Amino acid sequence: MNGNNTTGGVEEVGTYGEFRFRHPTVEDGDTIWGLVKHSPPLDLNSRYNYLILCKHFRETCVIGESDKGIVSFLSAYKPPERSDVLFIWQVAVARHQQGEGVASAMVKYLLSEEYLKEVTYLETSVTPPNRKSLALFKSIAGYLNTTIEKQEFLKGEDFGANEHPPEILLRIGPFTHAPEEVSDEGSEGLKVFKEKEVVFALFSYRF
Repeated sequence: MNGNNTTGGVEEVGTYGEFRFRHPTVEDGDTIWGLVKHSPPLDLNSRYNYLILCKHFRETCVIGESDKGIVSFLSAYKPPERSDVLFIWQVAVARHQQGEGVASAMVKYLLSEEYLKEVTYLETSVTPPNRKSLALFKSIAGYLNTTIEKQEFLKGEDFGANEHPPEILLRIGPFTHAPEEVSDEGSEGLKVFKEKEVVFALFSYRF
């Protein structure tokens, strides 16, 4: 796995309607922090946290851009010694872009990456009141033609004095690798293509 997520000078980029998906850079960290801040009920972490995600875990994170700038973010990682699992941590979409299938398309874009071919399970945790997240991952399970199971993950008291609802683990799988092109009913579908690294870098500097 290459730290810059490039192979032979190219980087995978995805498009979904008006949106463009790519992996984040450190320069995106502060904007991502602001996006999550305005995306309740997501827990807001420190700016440092998002900078580390952009620097050390960028290959399993995705941002979505439109002509308005960064409008969505997905963070994920592969748990140690579990190469067949991708754990999705946070999914944030700007309010004015919600309801357009962006969150689902980011997951599909990530699964199209060649270096995640061995992943056959998705995991994430949700709080019981977060119906939007539950609906999202149920739709992902349907797209992957597999099952979704719920398990106890973190109890409310695990968060100490901070009041926090319990986190339920959602486990999706097993599934085969997702196709590179996805056509969703009522949308323009997800396209994944390769772009020269230098062009990608110039695009990044717009933000």
